[in-house]
Amino acid sequence: MSRILVTGGDGQLGKCFQQQVKNIPEWIFFFPGRNEVDITDFHSIETFVKKNQIDTIVNTAAYTQVDQAEDNAEQAYAVNEKGVENVLQIASQHHLKTMFFSTDYVFHSVNSDFLIESDTILPQGVYAQSKAAGEALIAKAAFPTILIRTSWLFSPFGKNFVKTILALAESDQTLKVVNDQWGSPTYGLDLAIVALQLLRHYPSQKKVFHVANTGVTNWCAFAQSILKQSGLQKEVQGVPTEAYPTRAPRPQRSALGTSKIQSYLGTPLRSWEEALADCLNQLQNG
Repeated sequence: MSRILVTGGDGQLGKCFQQQVKNIPEWIFFFPGRNEVDITDFHSIETFVKKNQIDTIVNTAAYTQVDQAEDNAEQAYAVNEKGVENVLQIASQHHLKTMFFSTDYVFHSVNSDFLIESDTILPQGVYAQSKAAGEALIAKAAFPTILIRTSWLFSPFGKNFVKTILALAESDQTLKVVNDQWGSPTYGLDLAIVALQLLRHYPSQKKVFHVANTGVTNWCAFAQSILKQSGLQKEVQGVPTEAYPTRAPRPQRSALGTSKIQSYLGTPLRSWEEALADCLNQLQNG
């Protein structure tokens, strides 16, 4: 029986895992918050691993404040690089399986096609660079690991674009959303399902996978779909990136190609529109 530590258990992705593992009684999962397991603190992780006889670490803990990272580089790197290093070191010492998550932000290209796992990364901004630094450590590991890159994460939990748009729809302000940044939304509950399938089919060597729901959209069209599927009458105005400046740069197009993961598991991923409908249904029905 596997004993699995999910770091960042009280975050958005951690909560998605919590919902999906209810269907896996043969595995024991632990979802400690940062106050109990802080990946920036080596001894915090090691103590928990030893005490609970952990054999697998799924690291969902991350610093994800993209713009704030520009002013908090030390904190971003502490979590996204040093934290990964700590997990890898403990995994090496105790012979643990590991799974890590990264982001489409490590790509910053104008590629008009889907990005595949072997494409060269070009991170821009502190957040993206700190995640790329973590990826580099994973690539150097001398044992099998799983690295999943994902994009535009949304779910019924935590802070995310879907919940933000729904909240803004209730306000009087005009909704203006950028329409020239393209990508593939990812439903956190679908991502958790894929991740759990990968744990069942754990590779004998290091693997990198892109996981996102199928299809490509831009933020404005995504917002319009959220409102339409919710039955809300609210206009969304598309604006160029230049009209909505941010501290950190955003990829212009970072649609992740998912043929590798679909081939590896032998199961298709559903469209982001279908996944969005599921998410909205969960939000409306609690």
